[in-house]
Formats: sequence, C-alpha cells, structure tokens
Amino acid sequence: KDRVFSYSPSPNGFRNLIMRFDLVGSGGLYTNVDDLFLWDQNFYHNKLGKGRQDLIRKMETDGVLNSGESAGYAFGLQNGEHRGLKTIGHGGALAGYRTFHIRYPDQNFSVIVLANISSFDSGGKAREVAEIFLKDEFKDQSGAGDEADRKDATEASLTESQLKRFTGHYFSPESGILVQVTVEAGKLQFHREGSTKTTMLPLSKDSFRVLDGSLRLLIIFAEKEESGPVMRAEIDGGPVFEFEPYKPASYTAEELSALTGRYFSQEVNAYYELKKERDGLRLYIADQNIGSLRPVRKSLFINDKIGLFEFKVARSGKPSGFILNAGRVRNLKFVRQ
Repeated sequence: KDRVFSYSPSPNGFRNLIMRFDLVGSGGLYTNVDDLFLWDQNFYHNKLGKGRQDLIRKMETDGVLNSGESAGYAFGLQNGEHRGLKTIGHGGALAGYRTFHIRYPDQNFSVIVLANISSFDSGGKAREVAEIFLKDEFKDQSGAGDEADRKDATEASLTESQLKRFTGHYFSPESGILVQVTVEAGKLQFHREGSTKTTMLPLSKDSFRVLDGSLRLLIIFAEKEESGPVMRAEIDGGPVFEFEPYKPASYTAEELSALTGRYFSQEVNAYYELKKERDGLRLYIADQNIGSLRPVRKSLFINDKIGLFEFKVARSGKPSGFILNAGRVRNLKFVRQ
C-alpha cells in the first residue's frame, strides 16, 4: 500500500519502470523519509551492535589502496566536501528512482531526497537545500548567491576562442571514462560516452561546473606542454580523475583482422571471440553477438555493453591479449589463444 512506482521520460510522456525482483541488497529496500531520519540520527547516537560509535567511525573510514592512497570510498558511504564543509553521504539510482542522503556532520545537519523519475537530480537538489539552511556557515563563499547570476557573470568573460582551447577528446585511464568537449552556440559542452551533452558553466578562465546526471563535477583544465590541456574532474567534492587528451583512431580492415581470434580469461574462466565483419570488429561470447568494438585511440576499443578493451601487442606485432575495464571490474586479463 502507498508504494511509489518509478518513471522515466519518454517522447509520449512517461514510462512506468516497475521493479520485479526480491533482492534485499542494494535495491529491494522499502523506506520513507521518517525511517531514513531514524537511520540518519543513528550516525550521531548509534544503537546498532554494541551501541558504540566505533561502528560509525569504521563505516566512515575510507578504504586504503596498496599505494597508501585513499580508495575514495568508505563502507557504503562517500566522504566529500561542499564549499568547505565536510560531507558524508551516498546517492542511489535504480530503475527511475533517484535518491540522495547527505550529512554535514560538523553542523549536525542532513538532507534526504527521494524521487521517482530518472531525470531528477537528487544530489544537486540536496546540496541546494543545504545551501539555503547553511548559507552563513559555508567556508567557501565563492559559490554563494543565485547560480543564474553567476552564470551570466562568468560567461561574459570567456570568448568562444578561449573556450575552443579546451575542445577535444579526453580519456581517463583510471575510470575508463571517455569524454568529448565541444563548443556549441558559444558554450562549452561536456559529452560523456553513453550520456547526453551537458553545458559547462564557467567559474573562471580554466574551471567549469558540470551537472552530469545526478553527479556534480568540478572541471579544471591544466596545460601540459607535451600533450596540451589535461582535464581534471572532481566528483561531488570527492575523488578526482585526470583525463588525458587523445586523437580518435581509425583502423584499416587488415589491422582489424589482426585483432581477431579467441581470448581466454583464467580469472573468470571465459572465452571472448573477436570476428571481423562488414561493419568492423565484433565481440562474441558463448556464440552470442554482443556488438561491435569501436576504436577509441591506438590499441583501445569500446563495446557499449561490456566496456573498454585495451590490446597488448607482442614483439611480433600481433596482439598477445587485452585488458578489459568493465565499470567496477578493472584490469581483467584476457590472453589470445
């Protein structure tokens, strides 16, 4: 009773996205704002386990990589910063549901947003609410005020020729994300592979604000003599990814044929087969056509369903295998048979 269904925009109105699985984990939870408020307050006065704050401190501690650097993720929580204030929270997206829970622990202030349409920016809305209530407490006041006013003020100082310096193709080896930056109608556009174009709001001569889905990105460009502008993206005040510029690659039919064959991964005990067909290179798994492999740059291809394929070439000039980056699965090794 009173369950809220989720929706996504469609050309003829809205499409109802109904969930029909019984998993309890990340998606099969039913809740409301009142219940989430009880969950929120438990971070300040823990009643779970032995009732001590040790559990909470553990949940809020980032994982550590072998290098000693933070993994940028705690136990189902993300530590971040919003205009100088510490934040802890997490977003959720499944079907058309878009949710966000963000805490400002030093201010004992939280925002919970529950939405049921896929186009809703729950993370951005949560921060907008915080900007109203915590207006006088933000340490960084550069973002204060109406965003539309800031947009007019900053765009006036950047000409189209200045914006064109940042255009091009960018790739993040760490995240496997591809981005194209263009100029349209005097505005810089951010186009992530698999997503729609988004206008980049200039904040200074080399920094921009981007709303990419439910994520808010701070984009900063830095010049490198050997490669041109490098793009750094800070996600929701948290992890930073560096994007390298690259030139899109093109392959001859002969070069594509050299990549064909069967590849085996011992880690997942699976064979992937690449075939050269009329429209290019195609991926087959268990004799099922998974789609084409489109060239990105030299030795790097993308499949829309699986992810990024980076080929390793032996001294003979023939591929010895490839490394697959499929979202949360990275560096999966396949050897050519």
